Amino acid sequence: MNLTKIQTGQAITVIRFIWWTLSIEEKRGLIPVYKQLILLRETYQEPDAINRICKRFGVERAKLSTKCRKREIVNCRHLIWWKLKGKMSYTEMGAMFNKDHSTVSAAYRKINGVLELPRSNKDLYNMIMIVEGL
Repeated sequence: MNLTKIQTGQAITVIRFIWWTLSIEEKRGLIPVYKQLILLRETYQEPDAINRICKRFGVERAKLSTKCRKREIVNCRHLIWWKLKGKMSYTEMGAMFNKDHSTVSAAYRKINGVLELPRSNKDLYNMIMIVEGL
């Protein structure tokens, strides 16, 4: 897709607006297009922040979209979502890494829990402090 940042945002807005009027078959056909738009929008939004976080913690960006549950990859993914909060919806952030919005929501609650009680996970707390400075 060769769309500008404004066109991408407009296309996402239109899909969201008409979503509830579509049949199940139409929705199924639109989901891949929507995911591509979200990924395209992500390239306009915060690629630098994502790349900085990946580089800082030594995680390949491609591994963030896998089903790998290694602690360093999971924590990196969670920190990226935490950093992007407010700039994108949970659904959009999840689509970036082939995850569900509920996974993003749980990750956000996890990070906030560590911020409220730093002793619960000192390693993750230190990672959060580093990400805040990026």
